[in-house]
Amino acid sequence: MSFNARTEPALEVDPLGLDGVITELGGRRILDGVTLPVEAGKITALVGPSGVGKTLCVRHLTGLLAPTAGRVMMDGRDMTTLTRQELREHRRQMGVLFQGSSAQGAGLFGSLSVLDNLRFVLRSQTDLSDEEIMERARIQVEQVGLAQFADAFPQTLSTGMARRAALARALVTEPRMLLLDDLDSGIDDIRLSLLADLVRQAQADTGMTVLVTTHDPELVDELADTVAVLRSGRIRSIGPPHEVLAKGGRGGGTFLAGDRTAGLEMAPEAVGPATLTEVNHQPVGVEGRQLPAALLGFFIMVAIAATWFYVAANHTPG
Repeated sequence: MSFNARTEPALEVDPLGLDGVITELGGRRILDGVTLPVEAGKITALVGPSGVGKTLCVRHLTGLLAPTAGRVMMDGRDMTTLTRQELREHRRQMGVLFQGSSAQGAGLFGSLSVLDNLRFVLRSQTDLSDEEIMERARIQVEQVGLAQFADAFPQTLSTGMARRAALARALVTEPRMLLLDDLDSGIDDIRLSLLADLVRQAQADTGMTVLVTTHDPELVDELADTVAVLRSGRIRSIGPPHEVLAKGGRGGGTFLAGDRTAGLEMAPEAVGPATLTEVNHQPVGVEGRQLPAALLGFFIMVAIAATWFYVAANHTPG
């Protein structure tokens, strides 16, 4: 259901895009000249392995992080030329699903219920009446399959449910631009297909411009009008999904076909925790190995033994 479906023609200028963007963090070049147009009124999927820089692209496009070099384009203008008010107004036209396995990581307020998270956004970004806000929020919660959890707090939800609640919040204002980072994370295949249908219908109703980052080739095929493959810091292939798929491994087709390592030059696994932070010291991403089960068990036994000896040494009979 659409509350204010737009009927005007598609924008002549793409509302979002990256032009020759270079991003260096922690002495490492993550993006190396990325040019990514996000076509107005279309759904673009950005694919690539974990750690390749998809989330960085989203952060640039939301204006949360400035690149080392290159331009972030917003309605045909370089982001650096916008005033603070213009940037704030541009963001008000965005719905964003942030990457994150927790409710807070996905952008939800932990002190508000699922329903109130949506009402808060509507109250701050629209002129709707309280009755209209309640109606729209409840309908959107129902559409993502969380009607019975409308009054639940985000931290009580599973990862997949929290992601669906965050998607509902991103969609509820019917934004002009929708950015969905790692949409498929923590969501089972059946619900993911339903959410893809929801996003596609919302886009058709409103004409919004959508960017989705994902690892799921089936989601790309089901949802995207255009797919861009990010590999080794650059966009290596861009076009309709069937054309990119036909190009094979050189253009990233093997990734879309289901081979998530072949031809993508994935970085070696980190040998210890490695965290990248942006200018406001918020984590961009974390990679690392888990402790082997045997070693973890050893540490647990040591901790239990130390606790027993401490209690025995300090116990006074009586």
